[in-house]
Amino acid sequence: MQDKPRLSCQSTPAASLSSTHLLQALLHSLKLIAQDARQQHNVSDGFVPDFRQQFPRAKQATYSTPWKWRAFETISVVEAATLVTNPFTAALSLFHQSGLDFPFPGTNPIFEYHSAHVVVLGAESSFAFLRALGATHVIDWSSPSIAATVQSILGSSVINVVEAYGSAHPTLAVSLLEVSVVSGTIIMLASSAAADTAALADKGTSLHNVYGSFEAHPILFRQWVAALPKWLSTGDMGVLPHRVVRGLNPQAVNVALDDIGKGGGVRYVVQVHVDDGDGDDGEEARDI
Repeated sequence: MQDKPRLSCQSTPAASLSSTHLLQALLHSLKLIAQDARQQHNVSDGFVPDFRQQFPRAKQATYSTPWKWRAFETISVVEAATLVTNPFTAALSLFHQSGLDFPFPGTNPIFEYHSAHVVVLGAESSFAFLRALGATHVIDWSSPSIAATVQSILGSSVINVVEAYGSAHPTLAVSLLEVSVVSGTIIMLASSAAADTAALADKGTSLHNVYGSFEAHPILFRQWVAALPKWLSTGDMGVLPHRVVRGLNPQAVNVALDDIGKGGGVRYVVQVHVDDGDGDDGEEARDI
């Protein structure tokens, strides 16, 4: 069974976790097809995600992200290249007004992240990993009784649902909120239609679309970039498994995009500048 986490939902009370654990658990579930093919630049003091290289599949290929920040001391430049779109999208889903609007870590000491349930849907092979990241409960995404299991875990109404896998309609998320007696919020990855938003609003449910754009959210982006090195150094967040595509090889990149589209859970870094001069590519040539 492939790892295909689809959704995280958060409600109250009971458990022990931090805001960064919540972010990390959600991060593992996020999959943005076409935005996981990364270019990694070999520069001594930082990396520039400048995704402008055209590949044959034009709808998946053109990027322009002129942001630059210093690479982190605790991870390699290749690993840093995986911390671009998906982690920031997770942060937007949790800490921005377009998402759940929770306080950014360290800005509100009285907000009780530690009293939250974090229920994550994933494949059985990912259960231990998801719990290690901070999920308080994990449910097999193929289970026929997801809604009933979530209700049993929470013992109360679902409040917030994050659809962490891009889909046309929030069918699963809606099923979790249908039995709630309070208004709820659904966060989706910029994929739901206006008709869904209007229909859910009539039922008291808010539907928000989130798109991980640095340019559109510069204030949160700067907060996130400033906090990320600390989270990495303390182990509150870590680099997730990924695979390196060496060189600008359109065929290899398209194979990677196909794999991402299948929801297998592997993240890819495109190593643009490959130096074979010393005969040792080290981390660049291996899966991490």
